[in-house]
Amino acid sequence: MKDILERIADSSPNESSHELICRLRDCANEIEKLRDLRPTPAAYADLQGLRDALLAPREIVRDTDGFLTHPAFPLCDEDVRADKLLAAFGMDAVFVSMECDDSAAYDRYSDGAEGGFADWNPTVPEGDGWVPLEIYDTEDGPYALFARRTVEETNRQRRAREDAEAIAAASTEVAMTQAVHDVLAERYRQITEKGHTVDDDLIYNDQGQMSYAAAGLAALASEAATDIVCGLTGGLTYADECIGEPEPWPHGWKYKPATPRRNLVVAGAFVLAEIERIDHATADQPDASES
Repeated sequence: MKDILERIADSSPNESSHELICRLRDCANEIEKLRDLRPTPAAYADLQGLRDALLAPREIVRDTDGFLTHPAFPLCDEDVRADKLLAAFGMDAVFVSMECDDSAAYDRYSDGAEGGFADWNPTVPEGDGWVPLEIYDTEDGPYALFARRTVEETNRQRRAREDAEAIAAASTEVAMTQAVHDVLAERYRQITEKGHTVDDDLIYNDQGQMSYAAAGLAALASEAATDIVCGLTGGLTYADECIGEPEPWPHGWKYKPATPRRNLVVAGAFVLAEIERIDHATADQPDASES
């Protein structure tokens, strides 16, 4: 641009109008060429429609070593969590470990079998709509990534998830003994595996059944301890199952024989569940202990 301006400035005052116009036209052409050299703005990364592109039906083709890649899955830095990325676009994600999913195939892979992990067919997670996005190798062995459109939770499912998450958080964030951890883990199991949420207990166990069962289990464990200490059980120990049935015990409930400690763990979880039920049932009532 500086050279162009200098040429205009150097034009002779004796030049004819035609010559001056020609010189200006040449300068204008030079300016247009300079404009064409300007860098164009970088285009935005277009992720519109990413969810539909990832979940659309496609032919699953893995390479000879077992790797699977999705052409629409964006390349990310190593520290970017795929499940968090997918969640931002309304998708649930599940990682399936080859070691946990198919130990025999993992052993063959670890032994250097030909074909890598091509013979591993990852188990699809429970539920509908799961699509395999990628199968890849890591320092901890091969993994498969599945995704599906996020499923809307019902209020009951949300409450169960929140209760389970609260118990899981308490068991990891607070220093506690193994006994406390086991009671919380049992309560977590009751919620996640058995579906015994607070909402469920408010409907089906609202007449003290859980505290009743806890009392029976505790009494049975107490009788076993007395017999073991006093030598009345013929050599049985705390590692053996309790003898007899719990009393009291809710009508229609099935008792699964267990050791004294296990019975007390389950009893503790029942006590915790009963306290939670009472707290929810009286949430709108003033606490007498605070008056």
